[in-house]
Amino acid sequence: LKEPLGWVLLFCLVACVSIQVNYLNKALDIFNTSVVTPIYYVFFTTAVMTCSAILFREWQHMTLDNIIGTVSGFLTIVFGVFLIHAFRDIPFTPDLLPLFLRQAGVSPQMFPWSETERYQSSRHQVLFSPEDTTKVVQGIEEERERV
Repeated sequence: LKEPLGWVLLFCLVACVSIQVNYLNKALDIFNTSVVTPIYYVFFTTAVMTCSAILFREWQHMTLDNIIGTVSGFLTIVFGVFLIHAFRDIPFTPDLLPLFLRQAGVSPQMFPWSETERYQSSRHQVLFSPEDTTKVVQGIEEERERV
């Protein structure tokens, strides 16, 4: 770091990172993490693509296939983040399904997105009954006796 430009760039890097972390902490104090993190991710990805286009002139050497792939991947990320957060509070019920997806005689409790289980992260079910467990243990013991 004998050149003064290196020191200037290092100072700018430290200043920018400090400002970014400061505003990120303020955003996390005000808003929920599930809102801040995807927005931060989209803005960071946008900044990386813009800076690579300016600094490395990456887009000049890309073929049309690579440009279309990069832009469509970026738009998929942005659109996916939007969809996840735009519809996360909407309750989904079986009545919202198209008719061909509905089954006759299916109870609403079978759908994990039903209103009654809206705030549960997962459904826990017993995999084995006590009788099944004893049969499995007996089978293991019989295998050990054979060997």
